Amino acid sequence: TTGLRHTWDRKTYGADYSNGGAQVSDSRRLQNNYSTGRVALSYALTPQTNVYAVLSRGYKSAGFNDYATSIKDSEPYKAAKVNSAELGFKHESAGGDLSLEGALFITRVQDDHLLGYDFNTLAVSAVNADTRSKGAELSTTWHVTDDLTLGSAVSYTNAVVTSDAPGVSGGDVAAGSRVPDVPLWSGNFSVAWQKNLGALLGLPAPRLNTLLNYRVQKNRPADPQNHYDLKGYAKLDLHLGLESGGSEIYLWGDNLLDARYDLYGSYSTDQVLTGMPGRGRSAGVGYSYQF
Repeated sequence: TTGLRHTWDRKTYGADYSNGGAQVSDSRRLQNNYSTGRVALSYALTPQTNVYAVLSRGYKSAGFNDYATSIKDSEPYKAAKVNSAELGFKHESAGGDLSLEGALFITRVQDDHLLGYDFNTLAVSAVNADTRSKGAELSTTWHVTDDLTLGSAVSYTNAVVTSDAPGVSGGDVAAGSRVPDVPLWSGNFSVAWQKNLGALLGLPAPRLNTLLNYRVQKNRPADPQNHYDLKGYAKLDLHLGLESGGSEIYLWGDNLLDARYDLYGSYSTDQVLTGMPGRGRSAGVGYSYQF
């Protein structure tokens, strides 16, 4: 399997800076023309087991920072080039009741886009630094009965910065630092239960659709300088729906255990850490229609 994409990317930037009554204008343009693609090879060891290998090439366009305060800040950050490889397998039992998937992967990014935080101006700007991530994933699905399905997954990702980035707002970024917002370990367990309800309120073929999902995530760095870690957390979500034809009305519950965790964080001093907390326990009702 192969794929190829070519992109023409154009960006413009304009700003007026004022300092002590003097005003300076700045205008810039960026052009990125690049090709990305992938090639994959799969092989059936048995009728139930496939192995595969994937090589891919990616690209992140150059751009401008959102919170520039001077012409110097207007300097664009570089484009990033991504090379990745993956080896994996997919297995399904003869009856299709049990499936197992696993993969090993490695990704190298030249001039990756990290975020630097300036605690003096509260501005966030992109930082170029090389990164490397490698790890493994394993997932399984078990159809216990026609109505009950159990799913689980675990992943390990070791993502590190591989080049120094001096002069960054908030402090220099050193090679060997962990990439922010990437936990070493994360996992997931789900229970899905579907049940035909027979005659109910005159609905055609009503069906109960239930999904309970439990997600666990370990600590992860808050910033590229690795000033501190955001704590891990466990999150429980629920979807309870009634299907009929192409319609579904459902109740949803998010973070039922009311876990307290941070979406992101920034460092000012050892005594001043800022960020954004995740949403607590919440619930709602929804409707969907498929056609």
